[in-house]
Amino acid sequence: MKLRPIIALCTCLVFFTLAAKAQENNIPVVKLFDKEYYKYEVQASETLYGLSRRFNVSQEEIIAMNPFLIEGLKTGQILLIPVKIFEPDKDELPEKTPDNSAEKSQEKTPGKSCGKSSQKSLKPNEDSLSAVASDSPVLFEKWEYEYYTVEKWRENLSDIADNFGVDIDEIRLHNPNVPDRLPRGSLLMIPIKKLEVVSEIETAEEEPSEDLEPKIFRKPNIALLLPFMLDDTTANSIERYVEFYEGVLLAAEGLKQHDFSFELSVFDTGNTLESLRKVLTSGWLDRVNYVIAAVNNEQMMFLSDWSVREKKYLILPFSSRIPETEFNPYIYQVNPPHSLNHRALLELDTSYYAGKNILFIRTGNESSDERRELFDTFQISLKHYGIPYIELTDNEPPAHIAYSFPDTIARHLSLDKENLIVPAPFPMTESNRVITMIGSAANIKSKARITLLGYPEWLALSKNNLPQLYQLNTHVYSNYYADFQDQKLKQFQKRYAYKFGKDLLNTFPRYALMGYDIMMYFVPKISGSEWETESLQHGFDFVRIGENGGQCNRHLFIIQYTPQRKIISRALPR
Repeated sequence: MKLRPIIALCTCLVFFTLAAKAQENNIPVVKLFDKEYYKYEVQASETLYGLSRRFNVSQEEIIAMNPFLIEGLKTGQILLIPVKIFEPDKDELPEKTPDNSAEKSQEKTPGKSCGKSSQKSLKPNEDSLSAVASDSPVLFEKWEYEYYTVEKWRENLSDIADNFGVDIDEIRLHNPNVPDRLPRGSLLMIPIKKLEVVSEIETAEEEPSEDLEPKIFRKPNIALLLPFMLDDTTANSIERYVEFYEGVLLAAEGLKQHDFSFELSVFDTGNTLESLRKVLTSGWLDRVNYVIAAVNNEQMMFLSDWSVREKKYLILPFSSRIPETEFNPYIYQVNPPHSLNHRALLELDTSYYAGKNILFIRTGNESSDERRELFDTFQISLKHYGIPYIELTDNEPPAHIAYSFPDTIARHLSLDKENLIVPAPFPMTESNRVITMIGSAANIKSKARITLLGYPEWLALSKNNLPQLYQLNTHVYSNYYADFQDQKLKQFQKRYAYKFGKDLLNTFPRYALMGYDIMMYFVPKISGSEWETESLQHGFDFVRIGENGGQCNRHLFIIQYTPQRKIISRALPR
């Protein structure tokens, strides 16, 4: 297996620079996603207003392409400024006379002709920066690069340039904002050879293939995009992403032992749209088939558009709120939306509910998030099937009433039927209190048979709650579950501690297990292998959302805390 983990400390841009008059004016024109932009370095004393006037674009358009400008314009920043193409006014066009041939018309009109009408670029400082599309092939400049990773503790940029025999200014041109001294792990693109490439103009956007099933690759090329933010000293803790990455590395070692061959590259995408754009437009991802990514909401839309345009599959492990999955056939959403889980629970055979004494428990401190949908829809479903239930609310009793809310619950517990208790969703501290009250009610009516339905976050309750969860025969639904008494998981913990010199973070879910499971599941699938391994924390059962949407993982665990003090997990059948 050829394994290439790379953390890009200095994310860079690879541009296809138009071979036009732009070079003569030292303001290169670059092409990103079929649009042209000036690549401009901010000079001393320049203002955003002055640049907008100079390039004939609004300040908002400049900021949209360079989000970091919200913090102010600084000397030396590299900006992408849109090149505006427009048709000249009619009075600017040469008049048609019998003596005016097409050739003469072209000689009088700057720029190339496109169809029947001429176009020209706006001219900053009255200089001609020709970046005009035409019906004929366009000549581009493209560079071949050698990638260099700094392995010493510190290394001077000048020494690197000397070793490769490349001018230091040439390296800076292809690696914007690169410092004079680079820390270990930094990645540089060293320009080796310039090529002239003829590119045909695409006349129409290619539609996604009707076959939306995952493509099989003999040797998959996978990119891992995570917000390490290694060059941001003000960033919040990114330990969970580091742990996810470490789980991926452990999976890579295991896959290598089973003769799987793939390439893995790792990039720091930061937390801004600009930092993600630099990675996606760098050229590093040209050969990538699958991308495993963690991005924020602002970055997600840009990443999704890129994956459709480039036909790159996205594996998104972290968020359950990804609207783009509904429209992007290349997305694999590992953490499904809550609605998909709720639908599965509500579609259980009604015999699971029929014949039971069903109690809904409420208080004044309920949560109003997505979990509330399950609670409300459950009641509607029972009404639809004619299954009776009782709703109890914890209100402070008047002073003259001696009994408490546990007494109220106990009075409604049946000795003849099994009691199914469904609490409303609460914050964690309130969940502790409600579970304790239900446990007190069970002690009052000790012969009552009880099943308590719980929420995923209950798996993170402290060990002090375990006796009551066992007593109440608690059933919790969740998309992931790790049994740390299992020998395979104990072995994984030992491997992790030995490899990285630390224990797993005390989080729910465990991120190293997430990275490990995703790699162990997807690599064999996209390699066309039927080999399967048992997951440590996640289960996988993908279903496509809509006709042209992506795929969501609908695998759901039911975790049961039995009165015999055992924990049993089983997949909800579909």
